Amino acid sequence: MMKRFLFLPAIIILLFSSCCNKQQVEIDRMLLSESDKAWIPYQKGETYLFEYSNGTELNFHVDQREINQAIMGGEDCGEGYITYEKMNVLISSQTPSMFFTLSIDASVPEPLLGISFNSNQTYFILNRDLPPDYTSIDINGHTYQNVYMLEKYENSSNIIEPEIIFYNKTEGIIQIKLTDNETITLKN
Repeated sequence: MMKRFLFLPAIIILLFSSCCNKQQVEIDRMLLSESDKAWIPYQKGETYLFEYSNGTELNFHVDQREINQAIMGGEDCGEGYITYEKMNVLISSQTPSMFFTLSIDASVPEPLLGISFNSNQTYFILNRDLPPDYTSIDINGHTYQNVYMLEKYENSSNIIEPEIIFYNKTEGIIQIKLTDNETITLKN
């Protein structure tokens, strides 16, 4: 009976001695600059008025603007890890029910801005290193400067959804062209 009680602690000691006890070390920290953050002009609590091409007005509310830190690497014993920041902004409309998530991730080598529609069903990518598609463009009687035209990342469905987004650093989303050629445009 006494041998059983001695055997159990010996097994536990053996198990723990084979585990890694090296401390993980942060080898790099990738933070978003103020310039990075400025690419998404929306602030939590703001409301933006858009107009559907049939004249219906849509209110989009900025529900969330968060900067989170995440860790990349460090899965193996004693391996270093990298801490990086990611900013997510959630904009939604109740009627019709739709939402966009805009994100910038400091861990991505290219300076990308991602826009997803209704939980990643439709995804758009803007490479911030590239020049704008339009230095000046007129949309519904208003002239916008330095506008990027983002095309849907993958054309995989036949439902009505965003196909093209016109975006700039000052206003954010200016216009959304849908697959049925209707538009949702920022109302100034």
